[in-house]
Amino acid sequence: MTYAEVQRLIIMYAPEMVVPFADSFERFPEGDNAGMISNYLNDKALFYRDIDQSIAEKLAKASAEIIVRCG
Repeated sequence: MTYAEVQRLIIMYAPEMVVPFADSFERFPEGDNAGMISNYLNDKALFYRDIDQSIAEKLAKASAEIIVRCG
């Protein structure tokens, strides 16, 4: 997933994480910030699992992408 794709999912389904995720240089978050956002997205994925499986899968994929990109 690209930065823009992850950001779009966050804006739509986890707007509370927009500020911690946003970077004027469009870089994925690192360190504790990446972990916090990833955990939040995983929690949201669990919430959406029974509502809409495709949203849950996208959120889980975005969470994984953040962890992979944070180094």
